[in-house]
Amino acid sequence: MLHSFSDSLLHCLLDSKALEFHTNSLGKSSKDPIEIEKDQDAGDELVDALVRMSESTYSGIQSAITFLYREAGVKVPEEVSTNLSVYMKGSKRLGKGAKQALGLSLAEGKKPMTLQLYRKICEWLFTSPDPEHLFAHLFLVLDWNLMKRAENCQGAMISHITICEDCICFHFAKSKGHQDGEGSLGPWHLYANPFEPYTCAYLAMARYLMTFPDVLKNNSPLFPGSEQYSRYSRIFNALLKDHEVELKGLGYEPDDLGSHSARKGVATQCTAGTTVSPPLVSVCLRMGWTLIGTCQGRYLKYEQAGDRYLGRVAAGLDINSKHFAVSSYYFEPSLTDGKENDEITQAKVNDSIDLFLKDRISSQIDGRTWSLMKSLLAAVCYHYDYIEQKVHPQNLFKSSSFVKDLTDDIRKYAKVSLPWAKTKNAPYITGIPPHVILLAEIEELHKKYELLKTQILDGIATMLDERAVGTPEYYHRQVLVAIQEATEKMTHEIQKSRTVDLNIAVNDSTQSDEFFENSAYFMEDEFDLVQPQSQPALDSRSPTVHQSQPALDSRSPTVQVIGENENRIRTATALKKRRYKVGMFKGKLQVLSSAYKFPKQLSSFQLFSNWFIGNLKSNTPPLRTLKCHHVGHVPGGKDTLRKMGQFMKKVESFSASLDDVRWPERSEKVQTCDVTRLWEKIGPVLFLKYGKDGQSRNVQLSWRTMLNQIRAKDKKR
Repeated sequence: MLHSFSDSLLHCLLDSKALEFHTNSLGKSSKDPIEIEKDQDAGDELVDALVRMSESTYSGIQSAITFLYREAGVKVPEEVSTNLSVYMKGSKRLGKGAKQALGLSLAEGKKPMTLQLYRKICEWLFTSPDPEHLFAHLFLVLDWNLMKRAENCQGAMISHITICEDCICFHFAKSKGHQDGEGSLGPWHLYANPFEPYTCAYLAMARYLMTFPDVLKNNSPLFPGSEQYSRYSRIFNALLKDHEVELKGLGYEPDDLGSHSARKGVATQCTAGTTVSPPLVSVCLRMGWTLIGTCQGRYLKYEQAGDRYLGRVAAGLDINSKHFAVSSYYFEPSLTDGKENDEITQAKVNDSIDLFLKDRISSQIDGRTWSLMKSLLAAVCYHYDYIEQKVHPQNLFKSSSFVKDLTDDIRKYAKVSLPWAKTKNAPYITGIPPHVILLAEIEELHKKYELLKTQILDGIATMLDERAVGTPEYYHRQVLVAIQEATEKMTHEIQKSRTVDLNIAVNDSTQSDEFFENSAYFMEDEFDLVQPQSQPALDSRSPTVHQSQPALDSRSPTVQVIGENENRIRTATALKKRRYKVGMFKGKLQVLSSAYKFPKQLSSFQLFSNWFIGNLKSNTPPLRTLKCHHVGHVPGGKDTLRKMGQFMKKVESFSASLDDVRWPERSEKVQTCDVTRLWEKIGPVLFLKYGKDGQSRNVQLSWRTMLNQIRAKDKKR
């Protein structure tokens, strides 16, 4: 019954005579386009106008008609198929002619994004303070590097992202070209680009995951929530409009680009942007294109070597440079400032890195995700100075405990390496074509040649010195030895002639590390911070006084000067140990700088973390220690601090109803690991009860939104 109805419907819609008549009428009417002058007014009358749609629109209609036949179980009549093909060819020809006559763009669809434009857009997103741009930056970088359709990017799962030697691997179940599942295809390899941090996939992923660490659960999607593709498109289009002037300077209009522009651009760049492009088979498989004909699909298969090479090219590395063979980021504990460490030191460095990660990520993640986060942490450490200089101070990434607590003791061990300068823990470098290997070997030979040249010159100079060539009496080594001996003799005589050997020991400061005590500020004067102690007279029997000299009187000028110097040293030591400094602003001592602003749109976890843990680098104490008079100079500071307190009070009250949860006392010192473990117990239950219904992206919502949600749901109860 259904088949006969569909068949009759299709024949009514696609009668060959009707189709032929429509084709002829459209062709006749499109030969001479009608020009409408500005002064012509049709009044209230309706005007019939024949509008030609784009080629892609007609192609979509043709596909829809074919699909309708297939769904109805009816074979497409040969006459209908032939007439549709004829119509499509004529429509395409006439459309091109009309565009030519009207001076319109001849390009079909959105323009491809060039590598230059891609770099510029990534830079805009990387330096922006907008929290939505953290998501958009990673989405764009993955869209470019993976060369996949947007639906693949938005469907990526954390458990399907792993570290494979020197790259990140993504696994997907299916694609448009393989709807039944991609089978043995993949993994797809993403490589680091340490020379362009804003386009680097490692750094983009690190910024996103370290800002929203709740995403790291094993069964969580990389981009929680529905309609993430629409979200990305909206952010992308708004960004282009904000930078319209700069876009025009690059030869683009905002409407020229769309979400598919990156995919078009990277495919063009990898296949035609270089004279040594990766294998076309690897490009087709990565793009999700079905190979032409059954023979190609049957005989041309996936291999990792081709995809790894393609991954390096897509990362934006210069294929004509020896630096194309750069490794990914890693920690090298065996070296400190070029000097080799012993095994005990290496073990301590590894333990400190692991402890830093353990204190800041969920204990529920598996080994694959742990390895991923360790590589991403190395990327952040390697580019730390660049992040501090380029990223906006209000960017949520800078409020992350991964960044604000990062010290030089960890940062200095982050490395990347090249084949001719590999270190002990460098990952195995993959995806390198033969010509780059030759360039690397040439560079290695060049380094050896330079070293050999230096060694030869030094050897000749040493030999000439030993034989005293050109010097009748002393050559320079003998002069240095004589000077050294004379210096040692003079030093010995000076030490022997000293009457008093004063060993002033500076006691370790016993001041508290905490800046606040009972939520009150204090600031001692530099000279009053440490009270001078009375200096006792030196006993003549003391071993520090030579028996031949009389005891020094405590009232003597020498002892008084020593006492003042000791006091200054103890004062400076105590001030250095102080964790937070204060400054004078508008006649008041303030711990927050005059330019301080509360970070915008902190997530619930970020506020929770900053409430208990301060930021030493920005001189920001834990937010729970602040009072309204401390933020009076901050725009909107009092209102923001008050609402933050209300949110944390709600969370504290909610935690009281949970088992095995103890809220820290106000005077209690809280470590980063304590905050992470406490949020693991409170956060998921809090989102389950108060989060937006059907919204899996609650972990990324701002604390203000969550506060409104809590108030609204509590009011209903």
